[in-house]
Amino acid sequence: MQRRAEAPLTVTWAELWSRAAAIAAALPAPATDRPLGCLLFCRNASQFVTALLAVWMRGGVGIPGSSVLTSRIVERNSHVIRAARPDVILHDLAPDEVARLRAVAGPAMLIRIEDGMQGACDVAAAGGLLQFSSGTTANPKPILVGPRAIAANAQAIVDRFALTADSVGVHWLPLHHDMGLVGGVIAVFWMGCTSVLMPPTMFIQEPLSWFRAVDTWRGTITSAPNFAYARLIDEARKEPPAGMDLTCLQNLIIGGEPVQRSTIDGLQDFFGPLGLSPDAIAPSYGMAEATLLVSSGKRAGGPRLCHRDGRDLVSLGAPVRGLSVTIGPGAAPYPDGVIGPVVISGSSLGQVVGEQADWRRLTPDGDLPPMETGDYGYRHAGEIFLTGRSANKIIIRGKNVFAEDVEQIALDVAAGAIAGGAAAFAVAAEGTEQLCLVLEMPRAAEFEHLPELNTRIGEALGIKLHRVVVVSGACLPRTSSGKIQRTRARDMLAEGAFEKRIRLDVSQSAH
Repeated sequence: MQRRAEAPLTVTWAELWSRAAAIAAALPAPATDRPLGCLLFCRNASQFVTALLAVWMRGGVGIPGSSVLTSRIVERNSHVIRAARPDVILHDLAPDEVARLRAVAGPAMLIRIEDGMQGACDVAAAGGLLQFSSGTTANPKPILVGPRAIAANAQAIVDRFALTADSVGVHWLPLHHDMGLVGGVIAVFWMGCTSVLMPPTMFIQEPLSWFRAVDTWRGTITSAPNFAYARLIDEARKEPPAGMDLTCLQNLIIGGEPVQRSTIDGLQDFFGPLGLSPDAIAPSYGMAEATLLVSSGKRAGGPRLCHRDGRDLVSLGAPVRGLSVTIGPGAAPYPDGVIGPVVISGSSLGQVVGEQADWRRLTPDGDLPPMETGDYGYRHAGEIFLTGRSANKIIIRGKNVFAEDVEQIALDVAAGAIAGGAAAFAVAAEGTEQLCLVLEMPRAAEFEHLPELNTRIGEALGIKLHRVVVVSGACLPRTSSGKIQRTRARDMLAEGAFEKRIRLDVSQSAH
């Protein structure tokens, strides 16, 4: 799909193969001792998909980049270029944008896709991916994923969601995001089914256009992080949708960040009457380090819930084929129900490239040791439940809390808050670490929830908020996939970056 006023562009498998072979002919032949790294900057989804296939035809490693050249994304792209040191950058940018790209491209060869179609080339063995983590707590990390890992995870996706050649995916996530790339493109390559790709701006400007596209194209599978569904529900709450038929949707995948019960309830409340079955809702666990999918909780009757420590946790299902998930850092895993670090191992793992390391010296698809994910959780009856992320753990007066729990309570209490618009973090005050919350509210909305917020935080977590800052509009820093960057938000608050947006700033004694 293109802009709303433009007709969709359809590409058949035969056309895709022919175009990719023509682009591959313009790429340098990879040396036997040096993998060819090709960075992809494409505004047009069709061009991106074609370029990725061309790189693999040449036996190269595809490096997904973002072509949305805002200042925040330019910073991310500059980091990607420094870390990846690509040999070639394939793009479909306008001349003025090429000049901006060239300024950070280093010695890489720039090839405009339309200019690079030079005939055909011999098809080499499939290459790999150098994909980057989302970068919620630090700079995005490069992860080298080999062809065997890609194939294993693509097959795991096909198996877990029962995809066939008749399946139709509808996706809007950016293709430099692992969920958009692997779920919306690579699994489609593997299965040979249909994928409808929407520009991310269509969802951002009009969230309900996503489910309208599912209806129009009779989509059977779609996916997004929790915040996107929360925003969809907010829009439906303002103006209940009508005229959609979502009975076609067999897999509605929620992943990328903690899955909230309020999201599942909202989907069933607003879209159940339009044909969305609870059986289709599939809370899932995934990460770029595992190519994409680790586990999924789709089950008859809807997602499984577990009430624990004052909150409802959503099951993320059993691990997919080829991956193992254990709890605990040592050789002996923790028993069921015991919370600990989540460790994964298996055939879909990629290699995290260390800072300043050269990814070209790594061996894709080698035997990799088990990897600690940075998440905390537990297992119950073979299924995975996450309780938080180690990087988001906050210690207040000796008590461990997770930022996600504080944020979700705030968003539940302040029902008019911007979907996903909360950041909780620790600040130094009164001689110790204290809890601070920044909450985004629409410009015209009132915030009168501080007493209830204090009560709910105290009852659920046993702590007290030290500082609450309410800001007008969406101004918290986010990753390219829409996740809140808490560390950066803390720094921006300390630097006064929110000063012109602050509507309420209350400090409360922790005693």
